[in-house]
Order: sequence, then structure tokens, then C-alpha cells
Amino acid sequence: MRGRLGSLRAGRRMRQQLEQGGLVAFIESYRPGLSGLSVTMPLKREALAFADEIDWLSRGTEAVNTLVITRDDGGDITHIRGFNTDVYGITQSLRDAEVARANNAAIVGAGATASSAVAALSELGVEHIDGSYFNVMGLPIQRLYNELKNW
Repeated sequence: MRGRLGSLRAGRRMRQQLEQGGLVAFIESYRPGLSGLSVTMPLKREALAFADEIDWLSRGTEAVNTLVITRDDGGDITHIRGFNTDVYGITQSLRDAEVARANNAAIVGAGATASSAVAALSELGVEHIDGSYFNVMGLPIQRLYNELKNW
């Protein structure tokens, strides 16, 4: 599987496709200019494992889609922070579509973005998520929803 990265390097954007397992080598090869990345599947869990610090949404969804890299004056990486901005994006997209609240929803999928969708639906107050055919991270969707609801 391949993932796609959008990255910031010395103030300019670039795109790069990586094979699963190639994220760390990619980041370490861009010294000293790489300061941040936007990560797609299947690299979101790899980004989660690579980050020194993650936000609470990343912890709850087990997915990181944004990395912010701090370097010292010599260009060596000193700290990497991971964030899940998918939850905000999904929530805001639903609000923009005038879906402010719903009682029921369905998720088709089982990856990191599906776990972010569960968190977004929880934030919107959805009572029940139909995921009878799918699970996220090995957990039934409703169980993940119940866990995220308490965050």
C-alpha cells in the first residue's frame, strides 16, 4: 500500500508517495528543511508511532495525520508532535452541510479515517452508529464510539 504525504520544506509545499514503512526514512532524509507533514493512509499509524508527543484525539483514534517537526540549529530532529486534524475536518464538513445534529449514522470503512469519523460523530452527538459490517482497529464501531464519547 502507498500513502501520500503533503509536506512543508523551507516554506514550499511538495507531494511524495511512500510505501508503507517508509515514513521514518523519508523524514530523516530531509535534513534540515522539513518542518511538517500531512499524512494519508496507510501511514497514519506509522506517524502515530513515530511522534514523540500526540494530541488527545490522536490517542483516542490511534491515528495521526499531521506531524510538526522541531529541529536544532544543526538540522537534527529534536521533537515531533502528532495531531489528528481529520476529526475537525469531518465535523466541520458536516456542519457546513448543515448537519448540526443526527441521531443515527453509518460508517463504511475500517481504517484510521473511520476512527476519526467515529470521534467526529460523537462530537456531533450521534446516538447510534451502524457499523454492523465493519469495525475499526479491531473494535466494533459502537464500542469505539462509547470509548471516545468518554474522552
